[in-house]
Amino acid sequence: MLRRLLNDDAGMVTVETAYGLAALLVIFVTCVGGLAVGIQQIHLSDTAHTVAREIARGTESSSARRHLQPDMEAAITTQNGMVRVRIQQRARVLPLTLIGQSEIPQEKIVDNASTP
Repeated sequence: MLRRLLNDDAGMVTVETAYGLAALLVIFVTCVGGLAVGIQQIHLSDTAHTVAREIARGTESSSARRHLQPDMEAAITTQNGMVRVRIQQRARVLPLTLIGQSEIPQEKIVDNASTP
C-alpha cells in the first residue's frame, strides 16, 4: 500500500503548475519593480537637469528647488563657472537610493538696459 502511494504520480501536474505559476509571478513582479525604478531614475535625472538649468540662468537656488519633491535631497554647487546638482531619493519599490546628477555651465547675464 505504501509503495503504491509513493509511486503514484497523480496530482504531480497540479503541483508543477503551481510552482511554475509562482515562479512566473516572481519574475513578473521583479520586472515591474525594475521598470518602476528605471522610470523613477529618469525622472530624477530630469529634475536634476531642470534645477541646474534654472540656476545656470540666474534663478535663485531656493526658487529652483520648487521642482524637487519633498523626499528628494539636493546638493547644489557653483564652482568655476559650472553649476552642479546632485539629487538623491529612495526608490519607492526596491530598497535602493537613486542619484540624479547634472552639470551645466553658467550663462552670462547681459544687461540690455546699459548698452546703447
